[in-house]
Amino acid sequence: MLQNTTEKVQTTGRDIYLPPNWSDITFSLYIVGQLASIPCYIFVFYHLLATKTARTALYNHTTIIMLFFNLIYLTIGISLVLMFMKGGVYIPPTPALCLTHQMVDRGVWYGAVFTMIWLCIERHILIFHSNWIRTTRGQWIFHYIPLALFSLYAPCFYFYMIFIYPCEHTYDYHVTLCGGPWYSCSLSASLRLYLTFGHNFIPFPIIFIVSSSFLLRVLIQKHRLKRGNMWKKNRKMILQFAFISTTYISFALPFTMVNITRRVNGYDVDPNVRTLFDQMANVPAIVLPYATAITLPHVKKKLQMLIWWKRTRMAINPLS
Repeated sequence: MLQNTTEKVQTTGRDIYLPPNWSDITFSLYIVGQLASIPCYIFVFYHLLATKTARTALYNHTTIIMLFFNLIYLTIGISLVLMFMKGGVYIPPTPALCLTHQMVDRGVWYGAVFTMIWLCIERHILIFHSNWIRTTRGQWIFHYIPLALFSLYAPCFYFYMIFIYPCEHTYDYHVTLCGGPWYSCSLSASLRLYLTFGHNFIPFPIIFIVSSSFLLRVLIQKHRLKRGNMWKKNRKMILQFAFISTTYISFALPFTMVNITRRVNGYDVDPNVRTLFDQMANVPAIVLPYATAITLPHVKKKLQMLIWWKRTRMAINPLS
């Protein structure tokens, strides 16, 4: 997730030190993280989609969509970030490349964020109100329809804003996101207010509050009400949610807090802090498959089988 704004704000005057070669360090970390995460994505997708049991389990559907959004952001969004970090320009310098990056940076990134909101809400339903989804009608009302609305909202909204909204686009290939999206457009005050609060301010506080209340509720049910069976039955799902929500809150919430500080107080935080938090917002796409993989059932056994299979192939077909 990249910030590109021309608003004039005052800085706090408190400088945070970053090494002179911080850009090179970040570039290297992004590349290593990207290359290491792609095999993990493949492994997790295989586990969740290969068997009918995992594929049809309601609690896996939202996770699969979250992984899908983040995989797109990892392979396309972060690749374009790396290209821009390396040369300071988009190559080839074409409107199509700029629009693609804007769509991935906004539509895909926020698609994952709003899907995360539904993931937090849905876990309350799956654990504490499972009777709501026992019937087909209940599954449509409390699972499929909300999941479609939350996951498709941001991609559809930003597709309209980037590709359809009447605006004369200007492209600066030496600026992140080519100076967009829509910063050269004349947006109504109400639309700007909606974007500020509905997209920048509200989502991550909601994720934090709903996920924290869920985990607190689980602990209360387990210890005070002595519902150990509930914990044993849903242990994997609860741990998976805890890892995923912690990933998003830890790496993306600071990005939101910077935006709130800028808007509410009228001054900017230290540029180094803003740079660091902007870069941290890209980390969930790298970390998410690991947060999911460690809670998969029998993951250790499957990794051992994969390693054994590779060793067997090497023994059968040794290098000449």
